[in-house]
Amino acid sequence: MRSGSGLTFPGGHRGMRAEGSAGPQGATGATGATGATGATGAAGATGATGPQGPGMVKISEVNVLVDTQDVLFNGLNGDSDDVYVLEFHLQHGPTAAGATLSLQPNSQTTNQKSQSIYATGGSAAGAAYNTLNISDTGSDVTTIEAGRLILQAKTGRARTYVCNSIQAASALYALTTGGRWDETVTNITSLNLHSSQADGIGAGSRFILWKMPP
Repeated sequence: MRSGSGLTFPGGHRGMRAEGSAGPQGATGATGATGATGATGAAGATGATGPQGPGMVKISEVNVLVDTQDVLFNGLNGDSDDVYVLEFHLQHGPTAAGATLSLQPNSQTTNQKSQSIYATGGSAAGAAYNTLNISDTGSDVTTIEAGRLILQAKTGRARTYVCNSIQAASALYALTTGGRWDETVTNITSLNLHSSQADGIGAGSRFILWKMPP
């Protein structure tokens, strides 16, 4: 027989529906893979180049057209210019055998001394001068010479110089000369290159004067 909402079984009580218990929690899933690294950013711009020092500044250039005894650079200021560099290519006139070439600050020739050492064929010799000697031609007037001279020009100290050159004629000579001008007070306003012979500075010679300010 149907009685209420339950079922009645013969000789027993009405049945009850019990709810089942919750199942166990599932295991935690595995950690996901790490993402890829992002791209590197672009490099920053290169910084600007710093200012360049003054270096050597060209003062003047002389190209000799006719044989002469002197080449003069004037309008100088040794105290502000500090150091002079003279580059030269020297040829000689036809009667310039034995000619010497010297440096004359302010065209002066006193309180000066220098020494030179020259070598040829594996042998060396030396000489002393009461001038600021640059070169000595010897007996061969076909000598061609190239060299560079550096002069400390400021007042308050002895003005020292050194010159290295090569002489090429029938024999090859390497020459180093150095010396000083002991006048320490007068500012250098000119430099004269003087030959002991009237045609000692021949046509085709070339002189370039530079300064190296501090």
